Amino acid sequence: MSAPTLLEVLDMSIVLGSGEHAVTPVSGVSLHVRRGEALGIVGESGCGKSLTLRAIAGLLPRNARASGALRFAVDGEHLVPYEPARVRSRGIAMIFQEPMTALNPTMRVGDLIAEPMRVRGVKRSSARERAIELMSRVGIPESARRARSWPHELSGGLRQRVMIAAALATEPQLILCDEPTTALDVCIQDQVLALLAEQRRERQLSIVFVTHDLAVVAQLCERLAVMYAGQIVETGATADVLRAPAHPYTEGLLKSAPSFDERQDRLSGIAGQPPDPRRFPAGCRFADRCRYAQPDCRAVDPALGELAGTAGRQTSCIHPELLGSGKAVAAGG
Repeated sequence: MSAPTLLEVLDMSIVLGSGEHAVTPVSGVSLHVRRGEALGIVGESGCGKSLTLRAIAGLLPRNARASGALRFAVDGEHLVPYEPARVRSRGIAMIFQEPMTALNPTMRVGDLIAEPMRVRGVKRSSARERAIELMSRVGIPESARRARSWPHELSGGLRQRVMIAAALATEPQLILCDEPTTALDVCIQDQVLALLAEQRRERQLSIVFVTHDLAVVAQLCERLAVMYAGQIVETGATADVLRAPAHPYTEGLLKSAPSFDERQDRLSGIAGQPPDPRRFPAGCRFADRCRYAQPDCRAVDPALGELAGTAGRQTSCIHPELLGSGKAVAAGG
């Protein structure tokens, strides 16, 4: 029996600006996250991953507005519509890419971690003790001494651990991770991923992890959503998607990543550039870069649908049968 759904996003679009200058960089995004599940969202820079995450958390820029439906199981069981600002720090927490810009430079890290508890009415001394305990739990050595440090006095790895401790201090059911390992070296990255996995197991946490790194997703996430040009183009179990992609864009991402299993003289990049969100093309937004593009790809606006013969796989490609068939044509042909 599968776990109950904790978060549901239905047909969400995000508009930046207004009037004739309005741009819709994210359109028609639907996804769900089950309790205790880790969902990865991958795609090139600028595809809308971080905007999607910020809309879920209610942290969009002032010139942005989101439409669609957001539902969250505040009680852990029943999905209800929610206002992002009301559940942030009360069920949903977020970990950002660069902790140095996300942490308050005017607060000692122990006070920063204790702040959410103080807001909930916990006494100062108890909140501080709990903050030191959380710092120790996330692997910060000499946590009592480190609690008196300013953010700039800590290394990048320690700052990221402080961010995780601050997120856990809100006792969330869901943590949104916006590329939290990008600025870290591979050793620290592995430690942070292991820490997130450990906390997830201990607390039955759900995680949405945004990244451009497929190896990170393979290590942490059971399910995967692939985004391109503001739309989700493929979803499914991570192992299934990485083994047999059902969208040409996913295939391109996999071929452009280095392999440790076979020798590669050159990586196979994806030809062309992502479309300008001010002028998205008609039909499939990937058609101009696609090796398998057919005339109807530019005539049909593809919707995410079930992949025939699979359970839980979805793709927006209208010709998934061409992938791996040897029937590729010149990109945009």
